[in-house]
Amino acid sequence: MWRTKAEYEFAKSGDAILFIVAFNPDLLREQESSLFMTTLQTYIKHNKPFSELRHQDAMNNLVIAAPVEGWADKQNIFGSIYYHNRYLYFFYRYW
Repeated sequence: MWRTKAEYEFAKSGDAILFIVAFNPDLLREQESSLFMTTLQTYIKHNKPFSELRHQDAMNNLVIAAPVEGWADKQNIFGSIYYHNRYLYFFYRYW
């Protein structure tokens, strides 16, 4: 897996890592959970060297997470705020 190898090489050389995440829990709901678990276990196995460096604080890292539309609707984060104003509301409130 080129991605896990690249992450490890960056971490090993002390480069800073930026993680940008936006989770949609319903994205794979119609897929077989066994396929998802196989993919996840494979990623964790190949990513172990990087993960160990990360837990040793071998590099600086920053995580940015934002609510995606489907998740935000499901959690009712924005209440009755009109759809097109949600992002403006989010940035004004949290920035």
